[in-house]
Amino acid sequence: YHEIDACTGAAMILRREAIEEIGLLDEQFFMYGEDLDWCFRFKENEWRIVFFPHLVVMHDKHSSGLKKKHGKSQDAFYEAMKLFYKKHDLGPSWMENLVLVGIHFLSKIR
Repeated sequence: YHEIDACTGAAMILRREAIEEIGLLDEQFFMYGEDLDWCFRFKENEWRIVFFPHLVVMHDKHSSGLKKKHGKSQDAFYEAMKLFYKKHDLGPSWMENLVLVGIHFLSKIR
C-alpha cells in the first residue's frame, strides 16, 4: 500500500473516528467533488489516505442517471471544481481568478 492525496468516493473505507472529527460530506456539492473535498479535509487534519493496489473495486461511472436524464453531468462536474477551489482558498486572489477562468473555459470547450 502507499499514501495518496485523494481517491474516489466509490472506493472509500473510513474510520469512524475520522468521520467524527472531520464531519460528513459537504452537501454544497450536488454531485462530483464531495469526495475530493472530504479527502482534502482529512489530509488537512493529518489523517492518512492509503491506496491498496491489491483490492479491486468496480465503479459504474455516471450510473446516477444525471447525464441521461438532464444532460447536466459535465456542468455539475465543473461547478463542483469551482466550489472546491473557492471553498479552500488555495492561493492569492489573482491565482483564484485565473483558475476559475480556466475552469469556465474548459467547461465551454468540452
